Amino acid sequence: LHLQASSVHTTRKLVLLRRVHSSVPSMTRYAQVVVGPAGSGKSTYCRAMASHMSSIGRSVQCINLDPAAEHFGYSAAVDVRELVSVADVMEAMNLGPNGGLIHAMEYLDTNIEWLREQLGDGEYDNDYYLIDCPGLSF
Repeated sequence: LHLQASSVHTTRKLVLLRRVHSSVPSMTRYAQVVVGPAGSGKSTYCRAMASHMSSIGRSVQCINLDPAAEHFGYSAAVDVRELVSVADVMEAMNLGPNGGLIHAMEYLDTNIEWLREQLGDGEYDNDYYLIDCPGLSF
């Protein structure tokens, strides 16, 4: 009897969750912001998670916010290097890698509307976001 009661209780929870989920507006967006030190595997994690989510039928968009990234192994829906790259900042401002990265992120902050435009209004509403952030080593 305990298992049956538990099973009925679980079924009621699932019905309630379905009702709550169906009442959530379609423009609700969910994301993982992936942060960590340089070389810690953030991009590798994003690639593996995107692959897993695709395999279970979940629509996912990877967003590269690392202006110093060279290769990340996934298809980026949004790539900050289209706005600013560390290599260009280092050359133009005679900065090292860390200074170039800091300046590039400040540039993104100043031009945050660019990121909003890239994410669009409605294009990726039902997708899950994986936001691959830069790492910094001091």
